[in-house]
Amino acid sequence: KQKDGDWVVLDNFRLTYLGPVEIETLSIVGDFSENGWDAAQGIAMTQSTENTAIWTAVVEDFTVTSAKYKYNYKAVANQDYSVYELPSGYEVYQNYDFNYDGAREGTYTLTFTVNTQAHTVELTPLKLDENTYYVAGTESFFGSNWNGSDENNKMTRQSDNTFTWTKEGVDLTAGTIEYKIVKNGSVWIPDGTDNNIKIDVKMDGKYDVTIHFEPSNNNTYQTMSIYKTIGEAGYATYCAPYDLNFKGTGVTAYIAKVNGNEVTFEEVTEAKAKTGLLLKAAEGAYSLPMEEASTSATSALVGVTEETKVAAGAFVLL
Repeated sequence: KQKDGDWVVLDNFRLTYLGPVEIETLSIVGDFSENGWDAAQGIAMTQSTENTAIWTAVVEDFTVTSAKYKYNYKAVANQDYSVYELPSGYEVYQNYDFNYDGAREGTYTLTFTVNTQAHTVELTPLKLDENTYYVAGTESFFGSNWNGSDENNKMTRQSDNTFTWTKEGVDLTAGTIEYKIVKNGSVWIPDGTDNNIKIDVKMDGKYDVTIHFEPSNNNTYQTMSIYKTIGEAGYATYCAPYDLNFKGTGVTAYIAKVNGNEVTFEEVTEAKAKTGLLLKAAEGAYSLPMEEASTSATSALVGVTEETKVAAGAFVLL
């Protein structure tokens, strides 16, 4: 019998303790697996590094049709039913009825979670939006003029049921880009002619732009990065009209601090818009994410993003 995750043997009404179960691998077997109930070829699970009792597996693009709504499954350890299984017992299994839960036919992302301490196995299905979404708008950016079915502007569905469209390394001039989301080539989101979604480009430059759309609430937003080139010297001064995040970019950013006649540089991982910065990196072009900065740090370097008059004798870095 199984008791608190360990195995014991019933022998003349005596319980003999055999020690803890050593779980090396865990997998999902049954109707969701291509290999059915074969314990040696189930859906592999990943053990959490934060809580070793938690294992998960994700199956993407699983199709459910009216031919089969109910699926049976269980978790098996070490590819062997005799080691550990949930639920335990021959012909005892967990099941999920898509028809009963009202989800019915469709394409799903399935998340299986096993807790080997609580001895539970659960399934969380996410029904994916199977509509087709496009972005359409300003011709200079999208390549066609408000074309709601341009295949070049078709959005890609993500595993969390959102959609994205990305354009990388595009040269933009300061100004406004306008667009809408188009569902199935005909339904414009938002509707109406005076409520286009706008991207405010504050400075000429090269950008990465990703447009995000959440069908569940018709929420649309964009994330952007701006490129900065570092020359052979490995250093450059910089000031952008946007908040910036330098984490993982390969660029080290510094603000200047003045103490009497001494100037020192302090490393920062983010910076508010119009902060004067010193950047350090190997020669090349770097994409810097435009993300809201929480820091309040200021720099003794006065940054400008447009032509500015300075007092005679001022020390200027370009």
